[in-house]
Amino acid sequence: MDLPGFGHESKNSNINTISLSAESEWRFEVGADATVNIKILEGNAEIFGTELALGPTYHFTAAKLSIYTWRGCQIEWEGELLAEYISDESAMPMYANLHFALEKLRAQAAGTDTQYIRKETGATATPGQPETEAEGPKVLIIGPRFSGKTSLAKILTAYASKMGRSPIAVSLDPKESLLSLPGTVSAASFATMMDVEEMETWGSSATTGPMHIPPKNPIVYYFGSDSPTDNIPFYKAVMNRLSLAVSSRIAVDPKARISGTIIDATGILDPKVGYDLIDTIAADFSVNVIVTVGNERLYNDLLKRYQSRKDMNVVKVQRSGGVVETDATYLRSMQQRLFKQYFYGKPASPLSAFTVTTDISAFTVYKRAEQARLVSSSVLPIGSEVTSAKESLLTKTVVSAILQNSILALLYANPNDTEDDIAESSVMGFVHVLDVDETKKKLKVLMPIKSRLPAQVYLMGNYHYME
Repeated sequence: MDLPGFGHESKNSNINTISLSAESEWRFEVGADATVNIKILEGNAEIFGTELALGPTYHFTAAKLSIYTWRGCQIEWEGELLAEYISDESAMPMYANLHFALEKLRAQAAGTDTQYIRKETGATATPGQPETEAEGPKVLIIGPRFSGKTSLAKILTAYASKMGRSPIAVSLDPKESLLSLPGTVSAASFATMMDVEEMETWGSSATTGPMHIPPKNPIVYYFGSDSPTDNIPFYKAVMNRLSLAVSSRIAVDPKARISGTIIDATGILDPKVGYDLIDTIAADFSVNVIVTVGNERLYNDLLKRYQSRKDMNVVKVQRSGGVVETDATYLRSMQQRLFKQYFYGKPASPLSAFTVTTDISAFTVYKRAEQARLVSSSVLPIGSEVTSAKESLLTKTVVSAILQNSILALLYANPNDTEDDIAESSVMGFVHVLDVDETKKKLKVLMPIKSRLPAQVYLMGNYHYME
């Protein structure tokens, strides 16, 4: 048996091999300007629940990952790593047990949902037989920042897909992305494997270029910044619209219905704001399983909070020892890389972005309304009362030089739609504002495909990209 940190054999100065014993993992970090090539020579290995094939070479850039093996494997790698080590202490057995508990709930739902049974067996409906629908587990994964919530969500999604299920994965953390760009909340059905080379961010957003993994088509709503606290009312609004889209998919797709939903929540903030968001998410998505990661107090607080709910299960799992805390510099670097990939593709599959010039007058841009500041009655003059009124979630923006270098979300909304309708619109795609010429009243915009600039509504967030 290899001891942690041992088992390395060097063929030469560039190519290295590692032998992993059963139920151990190799953790490694790759810099933003480096590429590491990895090949599985023998045995079985996986990254976040997605199995690596024997033979093919996988390429990783700007990644903090771990390769786990259940029965042992041999790995060959080439390149420059920022850090790497072997550990035989892993939370994977606990995560696998959680998966099997969820799979039991899916099996129960599959056995009682008449639409699913007919679809799988090819049987026809029996006249007079009552129709029954059953839903699989709706799982909310929560915990503090850097606790491994997203990693666990990927593992549970990958394992469910491997069992032939089609779970709907939901990302409510706008600073990262699920098959989309940063600043979004999104959901997608995972009936096929994930792209292990893009595991750092769930996978790339859909592109017009070739893809070696079957593409997933997410439903996306644009929030526009990293943290929900930047605008709680707007965050709750887009989250609610996403939950309605997920509910609509579940209603018409029996396989997705019994497979359930796996929700990756944003990091818990302070108890007041964070717990209020948990209540909102649980209500919007009809959550019946809450998984807390790496926080004993959070688990006990939620156990008490939902003790009257007989249909709610609150469980806890430990934080993986391989979780790496990332700083703001790394986050921004990752986000900029995603913006670049959206328009220009990857080195192995480059894309040709298209530049179009249009009149400023033909460009309609909105942004989030400023979050209302709550004023305590104790600081008001005696006899005054706090008043509140419904405020619009969006405000129209004058197209000016302030838009330069902005990433804008192209919405499924027309300029003559109401602000409420625009706020509820999902994302069609993204554009990059290259230049604003206020003198000539012209705007130069970068698009991922060659096309006329759609006469839709564009939503501005806090993200910028400079080439």
